[in-house]
Parts: sequence; structure tokens; C-alpha cells
Amino acid sequence: MFAPSLPWSKTYSRSDFKSDVFAGLTTGVMLMPQAMAYALLAGLPVEAGLYASTVPVFVYAFWGTIRPLAVGPVAMDSLLTAAAVSAIAVAHPQMSGADGIAIASLLAIMVGVSLLLMGVFKLGRIVSLLTPTIISAFTSAAAIIIGINQLKLILGVDLVKSSKVYVIVADLFSKLDSIHMLTLVLGSAAIVLLIGLKKFAPRIPRAFVVVLLSLAVVAIGDLGSQGVRVVGEVPQGLPSFTIPSQDLSIVLELIPHALIIAMVAFMEAFSIGSK
Repeated sequence: MFAPSLPWSKTYSRSDFKSDVFAGLTTGVMLMPQAMAYALLAGLPVEAGLYASTVPVFVYAFWGTIRPLAVGPVAMDSLLTAAAVSAIAVAHPQMSGADGIAIASLLAIMVGVSLLLMGVFKLGRIVSLLTPTIISAFTSAAAIIIGINQLKLILGVDLVKSSKVYVIVADLFSKLDSIHMLTLVLGSAAIVLLIGLKKFAPRIPRAFVVVLLSLAVVAIGDLGSQGVRVVGEVPQGLPSFTIPSQDLSIVLELIPHALIIAMVAFMEAFSIGSK
């Protein structure tokens, strides 16, 4: 149950390999900026997203049973992580930035344990109670919240972090005069190009093309010096591996957050895998 032996190996063919090469290149190129963006969404350093996106793809290749599913950081889980860390920070004002990273690491471990227990006790059966309408509603609501939270990157303004759409929209309207036009043009062009390639050239790996073009435009035009935010230098190497040490009170406070994130992660995986 826990370690299926390469579940895809019996049906894998040479034609699959060609498709997987292009899919792997596209996913790899997209995963790096996407993972860094999700780390920022969770209130963590960008390198945390890279670490969190590297191991899962290798592990899932051997343990995974759903071929269309890719694992790694996702926007909704990042928002919930930010909310959890913020809640702990409010309750413990003496915490530092390093403590926030440790709490996020502890939360990730607790989410993993929760999912493991869900598998042991076969709690996945609860999906039989879900209807396509519920799954569609969940997916649509998640997309709206994620999209609204990404507006700050498209507009080049700092918006409040919240899972409540009306709070973010209200903050946006109060900062309309602070929109960075060059950032808006760059972001809008990328979206238009993604949509255009999907409609007129569906065989082209559009995400791969857009990322490469964006990198070229930012580098050649030196847009970083013109107000467009760039990631900058990312620390090299891997961090030291340590077990997050937290007192029992913080662990107990994180339990509800871990359970919620585990349920959301399961719902996201199920909604994707069922399509």
C-alpha cells in the first residue's frame, strides 16, 4: 500500500518517453518560478519553494499512482501556511523570522503525518460523499482566491495577505494609484501570450515559451532597474537538515491548521486525478 513498485512501469512505452521529455522540461522550467512564488505567498524565503518542489517530484515518480498528477507546492496550501504561521506569530509576538521558518517546517511535517494517517485508516473513502458539483465549486473557489492573491504580482503593489477576497479587493482599490505600469504590461503580455498559444498553437509548450521570453525581456531590457521586481540572487546549496524544535503548546495550536491543509491537499489531488 505504501510503496507500489513503479506502478507505471508495466504500461510505459517509447512514445510515452518522448512526451514525458517535453512535459518534464516544461514542468521543470515552470516549477522553479512557480515554487518561488508560492514560497513568497506563504511568507517564506524563495529558496524554501525550491527545496519543497524538488524532492516530491522524484518521490512521486516511484510512489505515485495517478499519472496526470504532479506534486509539490500549490497556491492554496501556501495561503493556508501563511495564515497558520501568522496566527502563531500573533499569539507569540516574541517570535523571529527564523522561528517562522521553523514553524512552517513543523507544519509541513504535521501535514505529512496527517495524510499518512488518512491513508492508513482509509479515510479517502469520504470522497464517495462528494459530488462533481462540490468538487467543481471547490476548484473554482480556490482558483478565484489564488488569482486574487496573485494580483499584487501583476500590478506591482503590496496587497494584504488574506483568504478573504473582499479584504484583498478593498485593499487593492485603496492602492490603485500605486500600480507599476511596466509590471502590469509585462504580466498582462505574459497572460495574453499564454492564452493565445493555447488557442492558436496548442502543441507548443506555452509555459516554457512564456518563461523563456519573460527572462529574455527582463534581462535585455534591464527591467529590474526600472522598478520591475526580480527574485535576485538565490542562496546556493541545500540547507542543514534539522528537526524543528517547538514546545507542545505550539504543536497543539498547529494541529487544526495541519488537518485543514491535509484535507485541502487531498481534495486538490482528488479533483485533479478524477478528471
